[in-house]
Amino acid sequence: MPSRRALLRIATALAATARARRDGAAIDLTRHRAAASASTGDPSVQVLSTGSALRLRITPGTLGAVHQAVVRLG
Repeated sequence: MPSRRALLRIATALAATARARRDGAAIDLTRHRAAASASTGDPSVQVLSTGSALRLRITPGTLGAVHQAVVRLG
């Protein structure tokens, strides 16, 4: 019997932003598409919800740095 291999594809996206004005104001980002999960090592990115829509809150501070989260689509 020939061996069978299952091909598993996990679609991911990277959500990234930087606040050009550097005023420290929070940015709420909503993506109105399905998101299975989101992970971040960035303490300034908070995952508010996943599921039918992805909601993130980014508190960028005043340095103008890039903040990001990896999102598993689906």
